[in-house]
Amino acid sequence: MLYMSLNVQAEQNEDEEYFLPSFRSGHNLSLFLSGEYTTWSAQQSSSEGDSDVIDSAKANKTIIAMFFRYTYHINIISSFGFFVGSTAGVFASNGSYGEHRNFYPGYGFSFPTVLGGLVQGLGQDFRLLAGVEYGAVWFPQMQITTSTNKQLGLGAVPDMYSIFIGIDNFLTRDTALSFNVGYRQISTPCLNSCSSSIYLNSLAITGKSYYTQLGMTWAVGELGAVP
Repeated sequence: MLYMSLNVQAEQNEDEEYFLPSFRSGHNLSLFLSGEYTTWSAQQSSSEGDSDVIDSAKANKTIIAMFFRYTYHINIISSFGFFVGSTAGVFASNGSYGEHRNFYPGYGFSFPTVLGGLVQGLGQDFRLLAGVEYGAVWFPQMQITTSTNKQLGLGAVPDMYSIFIGIDNFLTRDTALSFNVGYRQISTPCLNSCSSSIYLNSLAITGKSYYTQLGMTWAVGELGAVP
């Protein structure tokens, strides 16, 4: 009788140990490889007082990026909740753009963003996510070439806005295969209402990307016990 009681207690402890909630609260770490279809454009709106102009540049290109993300998931009700966090990463954008190959963005570093969104659990193995984020990207080697073949280093730090939706498929209790699709815009608006005697102040640079991300997510603590 004592033996049976011990076995029942052991089975209950095992069930509690491996119980998975319908909403996973707590800390999450993710690593993504991102394939991106990007349209870069550089447009000079004015060249007042300067004959050395910049030709417009616009071209499409597929690039690769890698991102690291931290999120904290908070339950609201049942299997629904929200998350906050931050993303940082690196862009590998090679080659020049424009008819005269006059614009070179180079590689870029994404500074840690401000990130937030909603989460809906789908049973114990899946969850849907939708998020928005804002940040900045530094392109230390960004260059533009003028009509007199003068190469100017810009070193731009444009603003970045992004929206995405994704799904996590938990392969184990704490590890998920993650898939995201989204849209990102990187932009440096021209200064002084796009009119200036300094022609670089009238240069507007924009990068628009549609991306697909595949990666891994690790739930590293505080799994909420929501039945």
